[in-house]
Amino acid sequence: MLLCLVVISLLANISLLGMDNAIHSNRLTTSFMSSSIALQRAQRAINLAEVAIDLQAEFTVNSAFEPVSQGMFPQFYNSGSRLQSTWQQLLKNDLCFSNKHTVMQTLEVKPASKLNRLSTHKKLISAYMIEHLLSQRKTATSYYRITACGVGLDGFTLAIVQTMVRYETSWQRVSWQQIR
Repeated sequence: MLLCLVVISLLANISLLGMDNAIHSNRLTTSFMSSSIALQRAQRAINLAEVAIDLQAEFTVNSAFEPVSQGMFPQFYNSGSRLQSTWQQLLKNDLCFSNKHTVMQTLEVKPASKLNRLSTHKKLISAYMIEHLLSQRKTATSYYRITACGVGLDGFTLAIVQTMVRYETSWQRVSWQQIR
């Protein structure tokens, strides 16, 4: 009888260990998928920003550090007595998803409890901002830095991608990097 109880407890421990591995594997898969989707959304925002460069909007900010054209900034802005980089200031102050500072993309989601209703909620999925980089001389060529943020499935995973674009008559991507 004692031997039977020992065997049963051993089998129970083995099955719990297998269950723990399955749960851990499921969490890793979910985390990877969320990160991958966040990166894809950030890349999509980069593509939208590259198309927006063709519009050649005004790249200035007002005294409250809000852009005159939404999501369009000069490379540096004055902060007291020193110049600060715009994208670093946005990330530092958590303004990545601010209606006044970035161009945001949303996804319409119907609430699960009211499937037959016409009402939908908008879920934030990505945002971008464009900086007009300073140049040494006046030429027809301009350079821009695009910073984009993408949100994963869980709403907590964040991917930040940055690219440099050269523009003469059309845009050309010069570099690309994932910041976070």
